[in-house]
Amino acid sequence: MNDYQTLYLVFVLLYLAECVKWTHRYSILIYSAIGNYWHVKFASNSLGNRTGGFAFNNPIPPLGYLFHYRPLPFSISPTAITSFITQVLTDGGQPKQLKRVFQFDQIKTVTQNSNHININAELFLSCRSEADAKKFIAIISELKAIDKNQRARYITDFISRQFDIQQISTTYKTYRKQTRILRLLCNILWLYLLVLPLAIINYLGITPVVMWLGVSYVVFHLLTIIAFVIAFRQLQPDFMNADFYSRLAIILLFPPATIRCIDLVTYDLFSDFHPLASLHVLASDSTKTMFAKKLLLDLSYPIFDESASPSIKETCDWYNTRQIEIIRKFLRDNNINPYELLIPTFSESDQIKSYCPRCQTGYSVTKGTCPDCGQIELIKVEQN
Repeated sequence: MNDYQTLYLVFVLLYLAECVKWTHRYSILIYSAIGNYWHVKFASNSLGNRTGGFAFNNPIPPLGYLFHYRPLPFSISPTAITSFITQVLTDGGQPKQLKRVFQFDQIKTVTQNSNHININAELFLSCRSEADAKKFIAIISELKAIDKNQRARYITDFISRQFDIQQISTTYKTYRKQTRILRLLCNILWLYLLVLPLAIINYLGITPVVMWLGVSYVVFHLLTIIAFVIAFRQLQPDFMNADFYSRLAIILLFPPATIRCIDLVTYDLFSDFHPLASLHVLASDSTKTMFAKKLLLDLSYPIFDESASPSIKETCDWYNTRQIEIIRKFLRDNNINPYELLIPTFSESDQIKSYCPRCQTGYSVTKGTCPDCGQIELIKVEQN
């Protein structure tokens, strides 16, 4: 292997690293390799830890589509707010959480320190970015300011807005239109940097083409950057902040990141919408139904560890109940019976005597708790 081949191999490895994203354990990813068939992905259990794991995007043209959703990182009720949430849709278990809880009438100050949110000068939550921290502070401050009797309606409306399928459909159509040129340029850049150089160098050698390759690459590179800024400004103007400009600097200086810059436009585009509503617009009925079942089971049978206080459990239960009600209504409005989704199916040959209502694993004993779901009590199977 000569020096040029070694350099090419290093470039390929750096590019593949750009196709991998570290994803929080709570995150839900809606993914399609080519833009037609959508499914749900989570952080990898084998390549990760309790906080998160790696998620992989399509490394070859058309470079894949990956939409990210992370639920509100705190639970709320009309009386209290806690930094604990029960959602855990993967097998990796719940990540470590601060488990802070405050009654709204006890909150004096809500401040931001970088990506951290402090309540009454005490760390309440560490967010993914400063932009997220700013957004969440606005929600907490508004909840604190309104009357207790109005908070239930505010929270219900906040959840319901995430199920606006008309807005999701409009956003997706706008996204496809605004990123058409950018995706084309990213795919051309992929061919130009990962296929064309190797073919030309092996056939002609590096010396006759180095000047042509260098000049033409700079042209494609700059065109891609311009298309990226235009698309990002059109689709996510609220994220044109310091974090965006730091990413832009990386794209300018690091060619493997330039090829994948379409991911930055895509990743958070649907973060304000519920993934079930996004799947309703994008995915097949079977994908949507399977995810709805997983989500309802998770919310209906939450897992709390021993250190969770009664106040935390009460707040989470109230918030989960509101979510369940809205999800059930959404499913009914779209001709899906939410109660049928929770009915387990076992054959008579399985000799199942009980099952876990959360993971729906069947057991040959009549009572006990599920070893995978902790304190969840088994439900006895009714014999016909």
